[in-house]
Amino acid sequence: NQPHNVKGMISLATPYNGSSHALYSQLIKSLNRHAQIPSLEPNSNFLDETIRLWQKHLDKMNLDFKFFFGTGDTTVPENSAIPHIVSSKWTGGVPLPGDHSGILKVENHSSTSYIHVSETVKEIFEKDTLLKKKIVDEQRKLTMAKSITRLIANGLDRKQAVYLLENKQYSFEYLKPTVEKRLVVIVGEFGLGKSFAIDKIYLDLLLKAENEIDFPIPISINAAQLDTNIQSYLENLLVDNSSEYWITIDGMDEVSL
Repeated sequence: NQPHNVKGMISLATPYNGSSHALYSQLIKSLNRHAQIPSLEPNSNFLDETIRLWQKHLDKMNLDFKFFFGTGDTTVPENSAIPHIVSSKWTGGVPLPGDHSGILKVENHSSTSYIHVSETVKEIFEKDTLLKKKIVDEQRKLTMAKSITRLIANGLDRKQAVYLLENKQYSFEYLKPTVEKRLVVIVGEFGLGKSFAIDKIYLDLLLKAENEIDFPIPISINAAQLDTNIQSYLENLLVDNSSEYWITIDGMDEVSL
């Protein structure tokens, strides 16, 4: 239930459904010392419980999964390298030429295993980047539309409003939170431009999130939308698995606390 900055999961010949070799290893004393061996037997309690937990939390796991198996692997065959979980997240595994130990040996960047796995890693990050860009674009359009409407209501025409938002430079850095100053409250008389400043700060944060892969997508909230259970409300707005977020709240002076 804890958020982690994990984008995907890749496994190579992992015995999710057990390995018959784990049974044979029980006859060999030298291998008997490995505490994990009995847990990898087919239908073991450990594997059964692991799959049950996976099935239970699968819908909450916003991850891409890829399961690789060796075409000549008799230790962990295809039917064990892919978990027995009915889900649209995967329909099958990815075959790699070789046996169990062979597919894990990567001699150079030309190795088949390296090429397939590296391409999968690239696909996972590209998909995450495209999704992030889509969300950022949507939030930028929404914020621009909201701010332009507010400026037009204050007497500006659309061209002037767009110029103030997109072309004119402002120095709002001193208003942004820092590690030492994690909470910033902007106060002022009605019509002073508090909402405009917040919109500009939020647009700057969106631009930063678009250009920096590790920077989380910021959250913009109107105080009138806040539920009595603020934590639950915020959890429903989270769009990634970051441990920290930038949150802007407008209209605090227009609601009762």
